[in-house]
Amino acid sequence: MARLFLSKKADFNVLLAIIGVVLVGIILLLVGYKIIMGGNKMNQDEKCRLSIFAASQAASIKAKTLGTVDIVPTVECATEDIIIKPQDVKRSKNGRIDDDLVKAKIADELYKCWNKVGQGKLDPFRDQLKSFSDRTYCMMCSTIRFSDDFIKEAETESYVLQGTLYWMAIHRIPGTDMTYYEYVNGVRPSLDDLKTIKDNTYNYYTDLNQKYIVTWREQVIDNRLLKLGSIFIPGAFLAVNLVVANGNTLQGVFFLKEEQLSGKINADGKDRDTCTIMIN
Repeated sequence: MARLFLSKKADFNVLLAIIGVVLVGIILLLVGYKIIMGGNKMNQDEKCRLSIFAASQAASIKAKTLGTVDIVPTVECATEDIIIKPQDVKRSKNGRIDDDLVKAKIADELYKCWNKVGQGKLDPFRDQLKSFSDRTYCMMCSTIRFSDDFIKEAETESYVLQGTLYWMAIHRIPGTDMTYYEYVNGVRPSLDDLKTIKDNTYNYYTDLNQKYIVTWREQVIDNRLLKLGSIFIPGAFLAVNLVVANGNTLQGVFFLKEEQLSGKINADGKDRDTCTIMIN
């Protein structure tokens, strides 16, 4: 009888502990959400990161409570419009367009996008993805266009933009010992990887007349797919990261033409919408 009483008491204590953890999570989530909604002066990137974190925590709490607690915070992520002008990418006022500066602008946007969404460690839409496995979620982090002046000057100087991914693989993020490629992939490329990136058709040409989108994307994949590296689709996508998160969701950041948002992508052997649902 005493053992039975102790067993019930232990189970009750465990239940209380679980309830306590959930309640603390809810409180932190609500406090964080209030900060996000009220912080008009807050840095936009930080506001976005906090809202993605809140959405991920809400999804986790819903899973732990078997759907009993369902909080749906708003994702507060604005799309930044980037226009690259010739004066922005020159070392001197009368200098030529600097290829390193152009690529650094694109790389910085990919870096910021991956940083906003938690570098693949957060999973804000796990329930929706598992319920509707044919869906893909996207968030537009920024749009990138080249000004008319830039295009004219590029023609005059015979400037061609290509090889951005290789540039990211050999250039470090300022203030760190990590390259852009390593940051968004989580691993340092081997010498063979570098050769492949440099030599293959993945090193595609960027049409300066197009409008490009830097976007985060998430989808459900087959559980049997344990590891997937970068996807390269010549002339279409520059996918600088694809990570398997929480067993069966695939996340990555892409640099793609605006028109391709409504197209298809094959990331796991199946043709899927590039973006079924855009969250911002």
